[in-house]
Amino acid sequence: MSKTESAWSDWVSEKIQAEQPDKLHTLRPKHTYTYTVDDDSMELLKAFPDKIEAIIRRGICQGIRQHWGKWKVRDLPTEKERTQALSIANMGGFNDTDAWNRLTIKLLFTPTVQMCEVGPEIEGESMVVDGRIIAASAKIGYIQEALVYCTTDACDTDRKVFCSTTLRLKIPKCPECGVKMQLREDGTVTDYVQTIKVQDLSTDSMHKPLDISVKVVGDNVFSTWIGKRIRIAGTFLTDIDLSNGKQEHKQYVFAKYVHEIQEVESVPMTEIRAHEIRDAIQTEDGFTSLLKSFAPAIEGKLLQKEAIMYSFAKGAKSAIRRQHIHVLEVGNAGQGKSELIKAIPSIIERSRFILADSATAAGLGIGMVKMDTGTMEAAGGPLVMLSPNGHLALDELDKMSVENIDSLNSSMENQLVTKTVAGTDLTLPSLVSIIAAANPKFGKWDESHGALENIDFKDTLLSRFDIIICSVKTNDILEEEIARKNLGMGSITAQSGIPALLKEIELMQYIKYCDKFNPTISEEAKKMILDFYLKVRKELGSDKNFKPITPRELDGLARLVTARAKLFQKAEADTDDVEAIMKLKVGAMNTFPGIQVESAGVQMTFMSESDDKDKTKLDIIASLKDEEGTVNREEVVAEWVDKGIYKTIKRADQEFTELIGTAVWLRGSRYKA
Repeated sequence: MSKTESAWSDWVSEKIQAEQPDKLHTLRPKHTYTYTVDDDSMELLKAFPDKIEAIIRRGICQGIRQHWGKWKVRDLPTEKERTQALSIANMGGFNDTDAWNRLTIKLLFTPTVQMCEVGPEIEGESMVVDGRIIAASAKIGYIQEALVYCTTDACDTDRKVFCSTTLRLKIPKCPECGVKMQLREDGTVTDYVQTIKVQDLSTDSMHKPLDISVKVVGDNVFSTWIGKRIRIAGTFLTDIDLSNGKQEHKQYVFAKYVHEIQEVESVPMTEIRAHEIRDAIQTEDGFTSLLKSFAPAIEGKLLQKEAIMYSFAKGAKSAIRRQHIHVLEVGNAGQGKSELIKAIPSIIERSRFILADSATAAGLGIGMVKMDTGTMEAAGGPLVMLSPNGHLALDELDKMSVENIDSLNSSMENQLVTKTVAGTDLTLPSLVSIIAAANPKFGKWDESHGALENIDFKDTLLSRFDIIICSVKTNDILEEEIARKNLGMGSITAQSGIPALLKEIELMQYIKYCDKFNPTISEEAKKMILDFYLKVRKELGSDKNFKPITPRELDGLARLVTARAKLFQKAEADTDDVEAIMKLKVGAMNTFPGIQVESAGVQMTFMSESDDKDKTKLDIIASLKDEEGTVNREEVVAEWVDKGIYKTIKRADQEFTELIGTAVWLRGSRYKA
């Protein structure tokens, strides 16, 4: 037998007195009481969804009276308690129900179902589910209750009617004469209703998240909450719509209570363990071990893993226009690009893996989606839904549509996405790191063309990536290492034999722990960053076959340097951090065919011609070196012409002159390679 309202009030009173006597001791009518709706209280929600607050309030009043009624005020043991009791009595007394009706009740729910469980199986049942708002309709008015009257002169019948759960007000027929009744204009009570689309919070990034429609009314009607995480307590219903001349079933959750919730934090890492890891990664082997903790099943690719690890850490919050670090890997098929970025969701909770050519209908930024109301509304894509501090793993970036590329440009730099909706510019934050993989334009890297011709992205997009790595050069040792591992054979290199330092859960915890640090950059480190940037800009910045070297590169260096400092739990990034990032950047540059950076800003050799024969130019120079490492200009020029690299001595001599400024140093009458 189900409980009555009075029985539920008694139950609440007993529960509060048993669990929170101290709370009752200090509670006042003007306060807000937070009541946790646990599994037992869910039965109360199911039985009286519209009266739960009133029942809880009555239960609290009963508890107050019983708590303070155990003794007279003068008999209370302490002066403080006597003062509290008199204060309550003066504000309405223990028995003044009207005074305690001013008490604000805030309900705190715990989820009872996951979004995948919301369906016909729980039709008509109360439930609580978490989700994230991806779209919201405009609020519209509806008649909540009304007075109706009979239009027949002989009848004097009127009655109050209420709207159904479908928010439709049905006008009845007169019970006396059967004539359809009419509304009284002065007897209507109106409110607002809004339809929102809510997406599952699941971290299964390989599939499109589930979503449901939710109707909210009254105080639950939102302003622009796209991207917010919410908890919904309501009832799953099915509405039969006959307005279009055919029967349509529309399923939704009718929300009774909605409130914003914070992100769920995983179990934090202890300071002792974090310091142990920090000490362990001080050596080169220790840091390599940390890198191998990410996607340990993927052999090698330490350069890519290091760049991604810095993206996980993010740059410092101050003095840099954005924290988030964007990484791009371009290379031939079979290089493990996709497998590497697929592993990102195992480390970063707020992340998704997406094939760029199959992005959601809403697009990456802000798209349009059709609501149950029939209207088209703005909807947030992954660039919005993963904010703040999420990671978007984009595979096959080269196949992305122009529209989505445009969404990326603004998001990556300004961390905002904008769309004009009904003549109004809608702007939403996009605090997301992009880690992308792409194939060359021709399917396979063509060394007869320059880097930009192979990548085939606009300069505006390339300049937003903090680091770009090319995976086309064959590494015979790595290939053998991978083969030996797949066959269960021993390692051939000491480095490959280094085990992973952390399990995935610990790596996730360590990255979160390091995020509390917000390092500045020392003056000496700043000077090193600037010097390195100027040298790279001088050597490669003017070449049309390489990614543009813009002032964004300077910001990117600062982000990478502070990200490394965070991983080492530093309050200040120093020259060690700069040297490590310089090494990473040089290593990334050297992955491109035709580019050889000998050291960090000291001497750079670059093949600037888009000719398949150019790759032999530097080999010829190397073959003609004498014991002192110098070459004769005329010998080099003649050999270039003899090998068919250039047709004329004049053209070859011009190229040698250009090469002096970038690849070789002038030394006396000869040239040092």
